[in-house]
Amino acid sequence: SPEEVYQSPVGVPKNTNGLSTVMGRSFRKLLAEVIPYPQNRQMQTAVRLALLKWIKRGPVPSQPPAAIPFISKISLNEESVLPNCLRVPLTVSFVMQHELAVFIPHVKATTTFIAPSQTNHIQLKFAAASCNLKTGEAIQNRTHHVIIPYNAENIISQKIPMPLQMPTGSVTLIAAALDYCS
Repeated sequence: SPEEVYQSPVGVPKNTNGLSTVMGRSFRKLLAEVIPYPQNRQMQTAVRLALLKWIKRGPVPSQPPAAIPFISKISLNEESVLPNCLRVPLTVSFVMQHELAVFIPHVKATTTFIAPSQTNHIQLKFAAASCNLKTGEAIQNRTHHVIIPYNAENIISQKIPMPLQMPTGSVTLIAAALDYCS
């Protein structure tokens, strides 16, 4: 996932029995396009426990964007942790009320991405998802793919819009993944 994951303004509900399980299932479904092994029990448990710790922590910041404790740095694929493969910070910002944007800075692919030797191009995938904080149920998701030639040419900076319903009382996550193509 990108360096930071953000949340919409919320208060944490008092009754949290099973909430992290329902929310974890919702996020796995909504972010499935960037999760390489969605049935992996170890990853499922890590996501559920991170959500549980965050939920039990208490009230959260009311002014987004804000990093979500326990969740912002979680990896959905322990075999290939994104910061080890991607050497450039991806940033997320609000463009307008119901639209996030992911910013990819001006970079050179061969120095920014660590890829297998036969790589011709890289597919950088983003998924944004929001869930209801009280019920854990899915609200909406958006996905976007960027094809990046893996060569010594410079890549121009890109701002990728991710329109998404993020009502008050919801939590929004953005995740990223890399696919290497030969």
